[in-house]
Amino acid sequence: FTTIGTGSFKPNEKANPTIGEIGKTQTEEEVQINVTFEKAKEKKILQALFKNHSYEEVAYEITTLENTNQNIGMGMVGELENP
Repeated sequence: FTTIGTGSFKPNEKANPTIGEIGKTQTEEEVQINVTFEKAKEKKILQALFKNHSYEEVAYEITTLENTNQNIGMGMVGELENP
């Protein structure tokens, strides 16, 4: 799942920004990407993210899924009257 929005950052004096200037707030159109993956793949996924991201600091968040029934998934299950 992806979400389009506007991100902002302000590089400090120790930064080497790809875009923007030190000490000035920079805004950029960005895309937030949400990915569901197995815990065992987390290290490789993060390594790939850090290696390929264009910014010095990567904003990311990891949230665990606490599914007690792994056959249901993240959404709702329903039955349609007509296929």
